[in-house]
Amino acid sequence: MFPVKFRYLRKDKKVNDNNMQVETLELQSEKNRKRLVEIVYKAKAGHIGGDLSCLNVLTALYFDIMRVWSVDWFEHKENVVERIIKKLEDLKNTKVEEQPPLPIENNVLKTFSIENEPVVELVNNREREYIFADLPDIGYSTDIDTVMASSYQVKKQLQQIVKIEQPITNTLLYKRILRIWNLTRVTTRLQVFIDNLLEDAYKDPLSGDTIIYWEDEEKAKDCDFYRINSKRDILDIPILEVMSAARYAIEQQISMPTEDLKRLTSQLLGFSRKGNNLDMVTEQTIQLLIDQGIFSHANGMVSMNN
Repeated sequence: MFPVKFRYLRKDKKVNDNNMQVETLELQSEKNRKRLVEIVYKAKAGHIGGDLSCLNVLTALYFDIMRVWSVDWFEHKENVVERIIKKLEDLKNTKVEEQPPLPIENNVLKTFSIENEPVVELVNNREREYIFADLPDIGYSTDIDTVMASSYQVKKQLQQIVKIEQPITNTLLYKRILRIWNLTRVTTRLQVFIDNLLEDAYKDPLSGDTIIYWEDEEKAKDCDFYRINSKRDILDIPILEVMSAARYAIEQQISMPTEDLKRLTSQLLGFSRKGNNLDMVTEQTIQLLIDQGIFSHANGMVSMNN
């Protein structure tokens, strides 16, 4: 699968140095192939034969001839092409001493096979399973007046839910109380009632129209995860979880078009279909990460800031 061998690299160095250079490049190419398999597997992309076939060439060009940074390529493509051409012309016109041929190795050159590659178990440190409070319902039909007359009991239920399901939005808390008390719909009275009971709860700084609750400020520190299998609507997911999913996507891909990032972020959160709310939330999340200086955006591509 790999017709280009590192034994045919530039010969402008001594034989011993060239051998060392070849070994280094072979190790680097092996790392690149493993990394490519990981990325394509996680992104659930298609056939990668062509990508693997050209990795030896790209590794030799990048590490032996000239390094091209992705940001330079996206922002100043014409200048980068000119520099590459000039570099190749300089190498072409450079006189090098004739080196003796490399000794012929007796061992048979190994051909690449995906079967020979070790199985890499990808670890996503940002992903967690959602844990439900699952408080039992009261067992009989009720109305909003009954709920409001039971403020002490409702407050205890809210505290239990927040403790187990934090971070949790006010919109999801409304639905949790709705189910427990067998109410038919979320009304303005219910919302105001629950908001008042949560007046002393800790609110995340990223709270806006949708309030994000934690048990206390200490629990909210260094939140860098998102949760799956929660059956939550996108509007009920705290934006900080959407931010964590978007950051994980960029960390795996380095950079990608905005629309691709929105789609991959949605998939990480468990959404397979597009929708207006999903598009709006992921768009707002990416913009927030750009405003915070975590992401950068240029020519339709989003990447992680160094």
